[in-house]
Amino acid sequence: MRRALTGRQQRFIAEYLVDANGTRAAVRAGYARRGAQQEASRLLSNVVVAAELAERRRRIGDRAELSALNTLEELRRILHFDPAQLYGQDGQLLSIPELPPEVRACISSFEIREIFVGDGENHRMVGRVTKMRFGTRRGR
Repeated sequence: MRRALTGRQQRFIAEYLVDANGTRAAVRAGYARRGAQQEASRLLSNVVVAAELAERRRRIGDRAELSALNTLEELRRILHFDPAQLYGQDGQLLSIPELPPEVRACISSFEIREIFVGDGENHRMVGRVTKMRFGTRRGR
């Protein structure tokens, strides 16, 4: 059974992952500034601390790889986007639910404005303007 990490050891690991500087991580984790370099060296050679640090780095690497794969997939969709898929056989713009999932994934925003004329009982819609923006959806 692996020995549990202390609170300061856990904090040291989290801080070390920020910039990989043991001395600064030790100080930020609450160890005395004087002797922080020696404390960092001791912590980094501690088997339990080193194992936890390796595990956290592995998880960070896995997330980074997944993020990179997601970005590549989004770019692939945009590069292969075919505007013809926005329209049905009759030449009319398809509604959002009718669009293929690959096309919907390329839409970063849309705006629909209906145009009306007349007053009272003569008030009627005569048109609709649909604006769509395509590309990456960063900041969502």
